[in-house]
Amino acid sequence: MIHQMPAPMMLMPMAPQVMMAQVPAAPPPPPPVVVQSYEAQAGAGLQKGAALISQPELVERFKADVKKRKAEAVSTDGQRDGRAADKDAGVEGKSGPGTPVIMSLEVPSKDTSVATCTGHKDAVHAAAWSATGATLASACMDGTAKLWDPSTGDCITTCTGHKGFVACVTWAPKGDRLATGGADGLVMIWYNSGQCAARCTGHAGQVRCVSWHPERDLLASGSIDGTARLWEARTGQETLKLGGHSGYVYCIAWNPNGNQLATGSVDRLARIWDTTTGQLLATCCEHRAPIVSISWDQGGKTLATASHDKTTRVWNPSTGARIAVCRGHSSRVYMVAWRQDAHRSRLASASHDGTVRIFDAGLGVCMAKCVGHTGAVYCVAWSDSGSSSCLASGGQDMTARVWDATSGRCLAVHSGHTAPIMCLQFSSTAGKLLTASDDGTVKLWKVEEPRKSTAGSKKKKRKQR
Repeated sequence: MIHQMPAPMMLMPMAPQVMMAQVPAAPPPPPPVVVQSYEAQAGAGLQKGAALISQPELVERFKADVKKRKAEAVSTDGQRDGRAADKDAGVEGKSGPGTPVIMSLEVPSKDTSVATCTGHKDAVHAAAWSATGATLASACMDGTAKLWDPSTGDCITTCTGHKGFVACVTWAPKGDRLATGGADGLVMIWYNSGQCAARCTGHAGQVRCVSWHPERDLLASGSIDGTARLWEARTGQETLKLGGHSGYVYCIAWNPNGNQLATGSVDRLARIWDTTTGQLLATCCEHRAPIVSISWDQGGKTLATASHDKTTRVWNPSTGARIAVCRGHSSRVYMVAWRQDAHRSRLASASHDGTVRIFDAGLGVCMAKCVGHTGAVYCVAWSDSGSSSCLASGGQDMTARVWDATSGRCLAVHSGHTAPIMCLQFSSTAGKLLTASDDGTVKLWKVEEPRKSTAGSKKKKRKQR
């Protein structure tokens, strides 16, 4: 996907008028706890190639965790650690008597991908489909972003301009531009030709996350400088600076209407902001470790956060009050993802304990546990297809696994990467999945998604006859 591009065209906006967020006094945070390596990393800035948890630590913990995972897979519950943590915190979660366990299929011996995007020279930690699924973009530790043809795996163009690694990438809603954030503190906006459309300057440290407004030409970014900022995408002008976190901002998410932004931080707080005025609307303050993933439900009425305290928590974004605690993982939770069904909202969480858990979001009850990964699970995603309850997970064991959350089956195990999978995402068109890996590649997979059973409708037709 590499083409030689002309020198980036720089748009020179007039000096922006920056609105400073009004931050009312937040509720006192929970008692301080020791958080392994996070504050040190936040203070010094993450070095090139450094993962959220250092590789030496992962290797050392891996051997011990294998024993724990084997013991947990035999258990019908496996939730003692999470229950004890919440009891200590004064939080009583809920759990069904004997959580169903979904066992994985065997790992195939050959590469099962349908296309491989090669050309990056370092680890790829972020990738995303365009809205139509016609193009995908990747962000790499080699300092570039690339656009790919998913039908062939060929590189369409390369976006160069960041000084240092590129940590994150997001598409404009129409798919005509993309934005990246990097170690140099810049947010850069690109045309699909690879030419730079605008540069957003203002962050004083690495940009960890970027997200495009659902409808408008507005970008949000979060940084290790402890702030989130909003940018006018056409000019690169800063429109709002959202300050108040005492640690770096690791994750951000727009609500579906685009009038609120949620931020999650290593200070263990989630904050909800009015994106018009910059006013702080609510603070969620019960987590006992860094918040590393944040997500709104599809109606924008509830918010979920995942933390290294082994829990996922569901909040009322209007008040910051806790609705539910999803517990059961025996180690850090790395990601949370929503699924809205006709009668129930479900959450899927990925954990360092090697499992994926599926929760009733309103009750915090664990509905199923997906077992089979032999290392930490870093990422999880639901299919965008409304007719299936398919989700995928990827992580340290270099495999992507596809699960049917309704029938309780493992549908497929995909192998082919030679290093951990750090990111995965379903296409908006059914049947396609991308994975991005530390091996420097993005791979594409064909996914046979389960369909809703038609047995009920057939019975009704018989009765009518």
